[in-house]
Amino acid sequence: MKINFLFAAGLLLILCNLGFSQNPGDVALNEIMYAPTPSTNEWFELYNNTSSPFNMANWKWKDATATLRTITTANINLPANGYAVICEDSTAFRTAFPAFTGLLIQSNGWSSLNNTGSENLIIFNASSVVVDSIQFTNTWGGGSGNRSLERISSTAPTNQQSNWGTSTASLGATPGARN
Repeated sequence: MKINFLFAAGLLLILCNLGFSQNPGDVALNEIMYAPTPSTNEWFELYNNTSSPFNMANWKWKDATATLRTITTANINLPANGYAVICEDSTAFRTAFPAFTGLLIQSNGWSSLNNTGSENLIIFNASSVVVDSIQFTNTWGGGSGNRSLERISSTAPTNQQSNWGTSTASLGATPGARN
């Protein structure tokens, strides 16, 4: 009995040191500002669907250009049930959303998102595993009138057009808040 307890305690310690493992759907693309004014204010938002934080160090993203961009190399936690906005220009973002107080990360490199036609967005964790991905067109919503494309349910399928729509918020988007 003592050996089983020690083994279980040791296994628990190892699991705790490895951190929380990520499952599909744990982190979701939640909002995309792909055609803002000014054009340097593009951004996308991630939402953590779990009650545990995720370290975003060395997470990457790519769009239709297929060039991998680094979100951050720093040890930054995406909070449990929380949001992170990944932007092209943090100054332009804060000008457009001065009341924003959440996690804002200026990506190391940016590739302009397509304003019309087809676009995709793929998020990878530090192990190069796809966290979430979407392929969409401007007909899904957002874009015109400086409005974001918002996900309706963070747990419904990402690539389901009926799960996305144009933000109706007064600022044209809801970064760091429920859509």
